[in-house]
Amino acid sequence: MFKKILLTLTVAIPFFGLAFLLTGSPPRTHYDNLPWDVEVHADGTSSVFGIHLEQTPLSELRERFMVFPSLALFQSRKDGQSLEAYFGPVKLGPFEANFLAVLAADEQTLAGFAERAVHGKATPSGARRLELSENDTRAALALPVVEITYVPRARYDEDSVLARFGEPARRLPMDDGRRYWLYPEQGLVLMFNRRGRDVLHYVAPARFDEAQGRILAGEGLDRMLP
Repeated sequence: MFKKILLTLTVAIPFFGLAFLLTGSPPRTHYDNLPWDVEVHADGTSSVFGIHLEQTPLSELRERFMVFPSLALFQSRKDGQSLEAYFGPVKLGPFEANFLAVLAADEQTLAGFAERAVHGKATPSGARRLELSENDTRAALALPVVEITYVPRARYDEDSVLARFGEPARRLPMDDGRRYWLYPEQGLVLMFNRRGRDVLHYVAPARFDEAQGRILAGEGLDRMLP
């Protein structure tokens, strides 16, 4: 029996070695939905991570990540109201990151959510966090995602960012050590944070001036994280 195995290997190994030489090495793994793969659409919106900003509803993200997000309405005097869904660590392509989506809702809808909220508490950022009612939570799943905050586990150095994202249109150093790189054509703000984790924030390019205005007004992108 052992002699038969040796004979089989003696024949098979040269055969597979020849096949390897003829076909070359196996293809490298291809990943989609990488942080620098931003597709800009003619209407001024964009897609990233397979999410079409201002069109993809939150329900699609729940199905994709196979987890229900932590969903809440945040209120502050400075920043107004924001409906946010936090998914915690998720894996997109080869990378793991914290992931937060801001949802589109008009003032009347947000006011109704706030009125029917079942619980509220203050956050370290000074905003008030309101838990939605069960019915409003279901309604929020149908709302489209308008902004994404992506916080990778890995740190980003300048050389790797330049290689993947290119030269930013503007660099904004802040007094607290944070540095913002602005990519208005892609609707992307990248924040280097020496005291914490780096942050990538995506909006539709047509709404980039609004995001830039919030930064210039002193709102940190990491404020949006729980």
